[in-house]
Amino acid sequence: MSGEEVGDRDALLSTLAHDLSSPINKMAAFARLLEEELGALPDLPAGVVEDLRYLMVAAEEAQGRLDSLRRWLGAARIGARRELELGALVKEVLDELAEEVQRAEATLSVRALPRVCADADALRAPLRELLRNALRHSGPQPRIEVIPCGRGLAICDRGPGIPARAHTKVLQPCVTLDRDRAHRGHGFGLAIARRIAEAHGGSLRLEPRNQGGLRVCLELPEKACAAEPV
Repeated sequence: MSGEEVGDRDALLSTLAHDLSSPINKMAAFARLLEEELGALPDLPAGVVEDLRYLMVAAEEAQGRLDSLRRWLGAARIGARRELELGALVKEVLDELAEEVQRAEATLSVRALPRVCADADALRAPLRELLRNALRHSGPQPRIEVIPCGRGLAICDRGPGIPARAHTKVLQPCVTLDRDRAHRGHGFGLAIARRIAEAHGGSLRLEPRNQGGLRVCLELPEKACAAEPV
């Protein structure tokens, strides 16, 4: 796709997301109202209650997909870049995820990482997504390493990994390989991470580890910030 075609596609998707938002929100509100009003009635057939619950879940899932689509569209827009310590930013994100790390009984190690030129606020999103994925999919008491990868970092786990044939596929929007409903999202997490990396002029790629597990490498371009404060 050319840059103009990508822009046209994004503009169309943004319009569709906006136009669909109102009816989906109304459907979700109506489903909740029905559940409250009819759920209080005596002797209501169990099938009706189940149908109402299904309607509400479907409406909320549609809302979630629209929200994810908006985040994916917004990921192409990054703010001012500055030179920053990538390792310090990783530690900030890990502080945000401290409860999840403790709950998973995970062991994490962060090696020395390079300084990069990036929008720190934008870069938090892919770091959070990649670390959460490693926590969720690495099995009990996961061991996760954050190591340098070119002018960026790689997050390495020892979980089941992702088949090599699916490495490109899972970086696309609306794709998820997770069959566990408790963890299954809308298939935008890795796509958003990839888009933010590419908006910086970098890349996101998945690689198998020789010892088993997955290595996700987020690389940024080798260029310095032009006279911007640290």
